[in-house]
Amino acid sequence: MIIKPTDLFSGNKIPVELSDDVFSDILRDELEGKDLFIAPGLIDLQVNGYKGVDFNDEKLSVNKIEQVVYELLKDGVTGFLPTLITNNPLIIEQNLKLFNLAIKKNPILKESILGIHLEGPFISSFKGAIGAHPIKWIQKPDIQLVNRWQKLSGGRIKLITLSPEYEGTEVFIKEIIAADIKVSIGHTNASIEQIREAVNAGASLSTHLGNAISSQIHRHVNILFEQMANDNLFASIITDGHHLPKELIKIILRSKPGKVILVSDSTKFSGMQSGIYETLIGGEVELKENKRLSIVGNDEYLAGSASKLFDCVNFLIKEKILSPEKAWEMASLIPYNYLFIKNSPSQCEDSVVFSYHGSRIKVHFTLKAGKLFF
Repeated sequence: MIIKPTDLFSGNKIPVELSDDVFSDILRDELEGKDLFIAPGLIDLQVNGYKGVDFNDEKLSVNKIEQVVYELLKDGVTGFLPTLITNNPLIIEQNLKLFNLAIKKNPILKESILGIHLEGPFISSFKGAIGAHPIKWIQKPDIQLVNRWQKLSGGRIKLITLSPEYEGTEVFIKEIIAADIKVSIGHTNASIEQIREAVNAGASLSTHLGNAISSQIHRHVNILFEQMANDNLFASIITDGHHLPKELIKIILRSKPGKVILVSDSTKFSGMQSGIYETLIGGEVELKENKRLSIVGNDEYLAGSASKLFDCVNFLIKEKILSPEKAWEMASLIPYNYLFIKNSPSQCEDSVVFSYHGSRIKVHFTLKAGKLFF
């Protein structure tokens, strides 16, 4: 079976041969009469879990990691950073070792897991900045601890989100950058000067900019504006329709052309039914029909996301904030280039075939390293 989807960026028709008879028969019916597009695989720098699996669970297993990778591939994500949040250090260490083992065992995991993102524990304990992170495990930056964790992970930690409000953070940032780990600012109550010092030391990203900061900030001088105005910072944002208002999304996009990255910040609740759930951090969260995930009794505070990365792309298209190609670029080429400072993977190896109509993207199948996932 040969199909000819339109390249999202060039507008050219790209022939794609589907040789597996079983897949071809199923896909032929699904693709019939649809305008198809092909684009580079999606890259998600912040995945806490997916479809019932939590990467921060002490009961995480190699099989569960594999399950998430395959589910993400079917949803168009060909590369991602599993994200471990502030947690019991023993659980963090156990799960770092698990990821190392899983990646060694399965070539698809090695191709798909681009590194590990530590979101904490070196973050702020200030209300508003802490988000859904458990306060008891928050701590000051510790380079010896990072070195230990990096060894346990097999050298796979690629990004650390921290708050630069602690004494000695500037030196800490320089040390972990020297170890080939990128630094992002997030969950912070730092001062303007501390933000600037962190960037001067090498911090290069803002984690889910506009979220996990105090709900009340100075109207002119504040850490949100400081990060938007700093040309040396990329910014990741969650465009699921809940984390940021459209107006702020537009302002961030205009302040950082070519440097905005879409992340899902997905949790185990992505793909689950609405309801109230008990979380690993000891609190309850409510997942609503519209995929809003918030802390029970404190709806103002979100507890991560229940959306998929292509949902975030779709929101920007549906709301006419960006064109499809610009929105897709921020969830594929830009995050890949941020991680590796080079061109994206070959489209014939890592690509997604999808359609969109009625302002809705539908992923039909993903090609990863020559294999088909749908």
